[in-house]
Amino acid sequence: QYLDIAFTIAKENKLEKEQAEALLWQAHVHRLISEIDKSLSYTTQAFAITQSLNNDSLLSASYISFAQSYKEKGDKLLTLKNIFEATTLAEKIDNLPLKRVCYLQLADFYFGTKNYDKSLDYAFKVLHLDFQSKSEESKYGRVTVYNTIGNIYVRKKNYNMAQSFYETSIKYADTIAFAPLKMQGYMGLLNMYLSADEPQKALNFFNNKPDLKQYISGFGMNSVIDQAYAVIYTQMNKLDSATYFYARCLPFFETSVNTASKLSFFAQYGDYLLKKGDKINSIAVFEQSKQLAEATQNLEWMRYY
Repeated sequence: QYLDIAFTIAKENKLEKEQAEALLWQAHVHRLISEIDKSLSYTTQAFAITQSLNNDSLLSASYISFAQSYKEKGDKLLTLKNIFEATTLAEKIDNLPLKRVCYLQLADFYFGTKNYDKSLDYAFKVLHLDFQSKSEESKYGRVTVYNTIGNIYVRKKNYNMAQSFYETSIKYADTIAFAPLKMQGYMGLLNMYLSADEPQKALNFFNNKPDLKQYISGFGMNSVIDQAYAVIYTQMNKLDSATYFYARCLPFFETSVNTASKLSFFAQYGDYLLKKGDKINSIAVFEQSKQLAEATQNLEWMRYY
């Protein structure tokens, strides 16, 4: 509603740049709630306005908005095409914040296509920009970049390198005196232990990080803690314990999370039911996931589920 008001004020005062910015923010908000067609509509309107302006940075931002929307639809070709358009403009005007966004998008794209070496190349480009920059975005965003690199090394099954970058992110968060950012590294390590099929290490780590659980709880998301225990105990084959924690967190994930989180949870829950030998309910969960994925029209989700 506030963005609608901002757009109206900008239009009444013939402020075209501000009109485009309001529309791009609308596109962003609609992506967050999985209304991708609306997001594309707002981006298209912003793009039409931006083309009449001599503003390459705003034009680059419009291409990024297109890319992010097409990514949500699972259209890899249009996603990559628009990221390249955005990157070309960002590099042409040597706009560091925009180049940072573009390289992050490219790292994420290649991560999604399992081209982990290219993904690493672009993630390290972002890290290089962050060392050059004195902006607040780079100062605090560097924590996320360290974790992004850690995530890529996990997919490459290079767990020593992954652990090194997760631990670097935690130390750096301490250096800039921003403790909440340590949680990214903690979550990275926890997920790494699970990916490496070391659930006992994951359990010990989670039990010995009360600040991580307190941080999650502080957002009113105790069910995420229950989910973590459920996944860990499933991997440990302690299915009675997993049953207890799934029973606690199931209502939350059925009613209170976005589509992506719900699909991720259902994949874990369906696998747990299958491991438990409950094939009928496992199939029902996977069928529910399939219908949910089809409703989003995201090709990647539809293929997976």
